[in-house]
Amino acid sequence: MNTVPKTLSLAAPDLHAFMIDLMMAAGASRKNAECAADVHLDADLKGVGVQGLDYLPYTLDSLERGLIDGRADPVVVSRRAASAVIDGRRGLGQYAAVAAVRLATELSGEAGSATVAVRNSTDIFMIGHYAELLAR
Repeated sequence: MNTVPKTLSLAAPDLHAFMIDLMMAAGASRKNAECAADVHLDADLKGVGVQGLDYLPYTLDSLERGLIDGRADPVVVSRRAASAVIDGRRGLGQYAAVAAVRLATELSGEAGSATVAVRNSTDIFMIGHYAELLAR
């Protein structure tokens, strides 16, 4: 009699690669999929519910149905000395949020502090991930 294990264990790098492969198969570019997988894996490793692999089926469905453009590159639509607005172009929110972190870091280095907003994007998930990027 065959039995199916109730729990499957994967090493973190294998889970990361699995998430990337799934998102790319659903239409995401590698860079978008890697960024999203970084955030989802961080959530899983920190035990933040409904922010990791468990949410991925919804993302995959949205990619496959064209509700999320998995190849979108965010664009800066407004930029001032200490603020900016990024258009996520209906892409994965994680990728747009990381772009916002990078731009906020650059602007705050010049102005002392900065605010960057993201519009036209999807859920960025696990907000603490971006706070940690900023802190680094």
